[in-house]
Amino acid sequence: MIEPPEPLKFGTTSLPSGKVGVTYAPVTIESSGGIGKRTYSLVSGALPVGMALTSSGVFSGAPTVAGSYTFTVRVTDDQSATANQSFTVVIEPPEPLKFGTTSLPSGKVGVTYAPVTIESSGGFGKRTYSLVSGALPPGMAFSSSGIFSGKPSVAGSYTFTVRVTDGQPASANQTFTVVVSPP
Repeated sequence: MIEPPEPLKFGTTSLPSGKVGVTYAPVTIESSGGIGKRTYSLVSGALPVGMALTSSGVFSGAPTVAGSYTFTVRVTDDQSATANQSFTVVIEPPEPLKFGTTSLPSGKVGVTYAPVTIESSGGFGKRTYSLVSGALPPGMAFSSSGIFSGKPSVAGSYTFTVRVTDGQPASANQTFTVVVSPP
């Protein structure tokens, strides 16, 4: 007498949370029972943006949008038997943007200023920098990649505010004062 196969069932019933901008360690969704090869498919809900589910049950990717995502995965065997399992995955937002550079060195009229790259951390995606208030010392420049450079031409104290913006777009501001001494 031939025994019927064990019914299909999921061994994996939950998935770990993730974080925007951090590669998710691949998880293979486990199941047992049924006959022959088992394949997996998404049958309802939505995966986190940036994530994928392969037909072999591997859930992986790099999430790009924070939120709570509920979806149902179906496993199907060679005899078309199926089982469904719902999962909820929470994707946390990235760390907030913040400046690592909080001050800039002073300069001297007529002396080339050693370029300084303004550092920041957190956020997600490419970071761009812009001047949002105040004025740079004459002869100095500030690039969208955060490089402050040039040759100051007028002595004085110059206060200005820089904004860093990421791909979300989140932003953070930092105020700097640069003193330029006479030649």
